[in-house]
Amino acid sequence: MGSGWNVRVVTEIMRRSNDCVELDHIAAITFNIRSTKPVLDWANSVFGTLVQPAHHVQPAYTPLGPAPGRPVWTDSPRGRIRTRLKRFTTWWLQVAPS
Repeated sequence: MGSGWNVRVVTEIMRRSNDCVELDHIAAITFNIRSTKPVLDWANSVFGTLVQPAHHVQPAYTPLGPAPGRPVWTDSPRGRIRTRLKRFTTWWLQVAPS
């Protein structure tokens, strides 16, 4: 079973689902229990651009917020965490598939 078999299966599932799936019933994840607002702001800016909706395959990107009651993040000395996020963002934008 090569990749052609997988494509046929996915195509058939998509064909059959056209009449069955109602996009109004897809749940969205709206907050993250582990990450802080600066990390989620970065993730939303990157993945909000990369994730594109595709009919019945990929829903639109839903921005994430911190979990209710999550402590407010404070910057580390000399902004080390923000510097690392900026470096990672620069690297990710260079290697991410377009």
